[in-house]
Amino acid sequence: MAEPKVIVISDQRPGLPYSKGLRASELMVTGLSPFRAYQVAEQVEVRLRERQATSVTSDELDELTMASASRRPRCPWGSTPSSSGPPWRAPA
Repeated sequence: MAEPKVIVISDQRPGLPYSKGLRASELMVTGLSPFRAYQVAEQVEVRLRERQATSVTSDELDELTMASASRRPRCPWGSTPSSSGPPWRAPA
């Protein structure tokens, strides 16, 4: 079986790879349990792999995360980000 290709976050310098652990950590800050946060991060990776993505922007990653999280019960935020952005991002 071939090694899965790295999915790079393309709008960051240098282009860092997508990390389920990092995404789960960002989600835990919002109130998700560690188990649920990892489930969401894992679902995001599955969806990226289904698309055969080799890169993704931060905005696309946020959209996938919101969609994946809102499909699950007990999501601590709504299905759409607030005007200040997703809850795991610090306001600019």
